Amino acid sequence: MPGGGMTRRLVMLPIVLALCWTITGCADPVPHAEVKMRVDEFAIHVSPTSSDEGTVKIFVDNTGKLQHSLVFVRAKSPSELPLAADGSVDLSKVQVADQLKPFAPGKYRIAPEFFPGPIVVFCNLVTKGADGQPVSHFQRGMVAQLTIRSTGD
Repeated sequence: MPGGGMTRRLVMLPIVLALCWTITGCADPVPHAEVKMRVDEFAIHVSPTSSDEGTVKIFVDNTGKLQHSLVFVRAKSPSELPLAADGSVDLSKVQVADQLKPFAPGKYRIAPEFFPGPIVVFCNLVTKGADGQPVSHFQRGMVAQLTIRSTGD
């Protein structure tokens, strides 16, 4: 059949281009948002405090001496979060968007997927203080807010 090879090549061209596009990462030309968080005893510093929806690259630097954790909860304000008896946030009663389990001092990177809306970020660890009493990192002020903006407007 004359021209059959040419037809097959023309049919395969879009498939090969789509595969190449996907493999090289060109399918997502918009750069992902980046947020920097510095944590220490007892604060979380966030910059910037807002990001676009989707995958957000979060660079965390624990400059303190203690382990900390980060929990990302869909909530308008820290004051609306329910507390457990030890002063930590009762995670069974909130919508957790993502979390970084306890981590030692150092640098970390996570890339959660966020939907539009307000996020409260906090450390939910409870450790023993110098007097042997429990210390809720959340109640000591390890909390910040992050606003996720819709990109579909």
